[in-house]
Amino acid sequence: MGEMTFMRNFIDSDWGVVASPSVTRTVGEADENYLKSVEEISEFMLSVTARNLPDFAVKPQHYADYEKKLVTAKASANIFKDTVYVNLCSYPSIMKSKMGEIIDSFSGIIKEADILIGDPGNENARNAAKGFIDTLEPVIENVLKRTVDMEDSLNKYVDKITEQAQALGEISELMTKDKGVDENEVKRLKSLIDEVKKEIRSLTEEMIEAGMGDTVFFGIGMAVTVLAFPMGLFSWLLTGPVIALSSACLALDSIKLKTLNSKITETWKVVGDLNSTVAVLQEQAEAYKDLSEKSEEMKQNLSVIHNAWETLLGDARILKTEFENGEKKFESRDWVQMKNDFTEAKSKGNTICSELEKIIIQEMYTSDAVLKAGMSRSEVEMAIQNSHLRRLTDVA
Repeated sequence: MGEMTFMRNFIDSDWGVVASPSVTRTVGEADENYLKSVEEISEFMLSVTARNLPDFAVKPQHYADYEKKLVTAKASANIFKDTVYVNLCSYPSIMKSKMGEIIDSFSGIIKEADILIGDPGNENARNAAKGFIDTLEPVIENVLKRTVDMEDSLNKYVDKITEQAQALGEISELMTKDKGVDENEVKRLKSLIDEVKKEIRSLTEEMIEAGMGDTVFFGIGMAVTVLAFPMGLFSWLLTGPVIALSSACLALDSIKLKTLNSKITETWKVVGDLNSTVAVLQEQAEAYKDLSEKSEEMKQNLSVIHNAWETLLGDARILKTEFENGEKKFESRDWVQMKNDFTEAKSKGNTICSELEKIIIQEMYTSDAVLKAGMSRSEVEMAIQNSHLRRLTDVA
């Protein structure tokens, strides 16, 4: 027979490869970004599903409208958590498991091809090879079905949350025009809140880059819930439940955080209860917007990963057809080529499994620990150890 190749699209794909920032997103980048997207979604999701409005001393005129819209938004976020989020967390381990099944089939094909190199007419070996080839398509189709279902549910609920986030944002903006509200004072306090959030995010990313923590880490970015009020806005932002994802904890003793804490405490006293309430409600509305935006990023990652599985499925179908049409005519050199190609394919699969192992998401817990500016990493760890933990999916 003429020159033959097997599974080349899969072998030559960029799955497992992380390109430079200037290159269009590869599957390797999508895999790498998947974990970060889930972690960020976790933070914002917890922030909106577990957060209850405190008993504000003074409420703006549009407060009732905001509170009503918040009930609807929180209900949508809870549905998102119980359906989409659960599937997002389990998906990497499913991909790794299915890729493991595919690698097993590759190993079987290699073994039979080895026999057929010396005995091209061996019917038992050909039938066994066909059996291994036939297992590929249903396994890949199973992963694709899960992927499509997840993409559909993600689209459905992200659209709802986006719409509700916009409504909350519009109401919180109207509040700045309410009687007694000073828009400039609201902006002054809100800018400090934003600085705190950025600093915590920066510290979290430093921890990730330093390799601290397990595959999934402990993060406290915007995953914050109102448990007491008022207690100083900084303390309000850092009061649990917070996400506890591994043994590594984030230190809160940066000079910038200490400085911001002092600024916020002083600013809070100056701007008054009404302006502070509006600033807090604006921050909460933004948490819904952030959840929506991070979910949109996840949709892009899923699209790239989806296409990678489609490529693998296409190769499996071509292989099945070619084998059925020509395997009885295969000569020794064709079996050599099959063995070589599937050896490469197996190596590729093992690389992918190693990459997927890095993004497998373990059980996530929330903590009701009270965290304060100035805490060292060991103090944060002690507070978490002495706190009450709940699975993130159990938080209502």
